[in-house]
Amino acid sequence: MKTNFSSSVKEGVLAFLKSIIAIIFYAVSMAVIQMGLVSIADGVFSFPVRQGICALVGGLGSVWLLRRLLDHKSVSSLGYAWDGRGLVKGFLLGAGLILIGLGILLVTGSVKIVSFSWNSSVVLQAVFLFVCVALGEETCFRGYIVGNMGDAMGNLSALFISGILFSAPHLINPNSSAMSFLGILLAGWMLAAAYVFTRNLWKAVGIHFGWNLMQAMVGFRVSGLDIPGVVTLEYPVENLWNGGIFGFEASLVCIILLAAVTALILWQNASHSRKC
Repeated sequence: MKTNFSSSVKEGVLAFLKSIIAIIFYAVSMAVIQMGLVSIADGVFSFPVRQGICALVGGLGSVWLLRRLLDHKSVSSLGYAWDGRGLVKGFLLGAGLILIGLGILLVTGSVKIVSFSWNSSVVLQAVFLFVCVALGEETCFRGYIVGNMGDAMGNLSALFISGILFSAPHLINPNSSAMSFLGILLAGWMLAAAYVFTRNLWKAVGIHFGWNLMQAMVGFRVSGLDIPGVVTLEYPVENLWNGGIFGFEASLVCIILLAAVTALILWQNASHSRKC
């Protein structure tokens, strides 16, 4: 029993260290790719397209390298078996939560719609950016980090720790705060809950893509970043209820919605496990 416990602890520590290495690799590779794009193709790519390339290549490249060097497994084993239904359901959930949040803030007078302007180029660039971000970050944070830690520690421990590891890097984003950390922590838990029990990435990818894209489209800042969309919002007063200058993810409305949905996903999975 003691040997088994000691072995489990070692596996857990190793999985955690691998997770930290993955995040460092991801961050460094994004920075290197960014510098390369700026120096080689300055002015060719817009900011959203450049960031999308960095997120996708950095995330997939880092995980591919770590899977070969540390795990001796394929990237595809992280959960790429095609699940179109899960992808669509995830997208509708992510986008729907943003629309519900926007509706609550509009009804309470916490935000106002100032204008609407459709620009196909702006929309396509946002779609490209957030598809790349969803694939890159889900491969790294859910596929690699949650997958490894889930195998070593169990699903709930992996969910809890991975959420912290997902939220912490966002603290360097503009205007981050304790509220933004909590909001993104809960988003990380929701995404982990969508992945950890099925070990299929597509629902989490769909949620992440729908969540980010809809934020940009309706005028919210995305994790503190101002990404052009089709709606312009006005904040009569910037406060904890509407998230202020960081955006919706730092709002009480967001935190309440994410906590409820994460609890619902966990409850559904627990109910399914009992039936099985």
